[in-house]
Amino acid sequence: LAKPLPWLLLLPSLLLPACGSTPVQIDLPYSVQVQDAGLEKSFRGASFGTGDRMWSSGTQGTVLHRGLGDGSWTQSYPPSAQDLDLRDIDIRLDGEIFAMAAGEAEASRLYFSESLGQVWQEVLANPDELGFFDSLAFDSAGVGMLVGDPIGGAFTIFTSRNGRNWMRTDRGRSPVADEGEYAFAAS
Repeated sequence: LAKPLPWLLLLPSLLLPACGSTPVQIDLPYSVQVQDAGLEKSFRGASFGTGDRMWSSGTQGTVLHRGLGDGSWTQSYPPSAQDLDLRDIDIRLDGEIFAMAAGEAEASRLYFSESLGQVWQEVLANPDELGFFDSLAFDSAGVGMLVGDPIGGAFTIFTSRNGRNWMRTDRGRSPVADEGEYAFAAS
């Protein structure tokens, strides 16, 4: 074996003190504020909408919203969603609201409202027995994409141009999933 260079032996003693250094403080353009709706439910979906409204979605089909200056949350419930876990909520630029339920088979659904959650309509139900919806997003042009866990080796993708009519992407054009690979269902 070759003998190490003497300066190489000093390298760990120079680097180790840097590992315990104080983290750098960065001023961010936002702050985190804990919100308590006073409900015994779990919330995973979060989104900001038009008019500075904050939205959240969670268990037992619950959707909450409030304005940034408001003191209380307004609740709404999509139809037939009382047993569902609404893990994602997305607000399009035009103010339309979409709440996605995640669960096996028919427990994965997508709801739509254009009335600040006063009236909801189901726009997509999972057609697959092995399916599980994971996430939802809209781009600035209003085109939506819903991603679900893999079936047959490829992730499930649905797209929509208007949010009301959803088409499944051909599995041959969907991202391939490695063995045991899945997504996490949340906003």
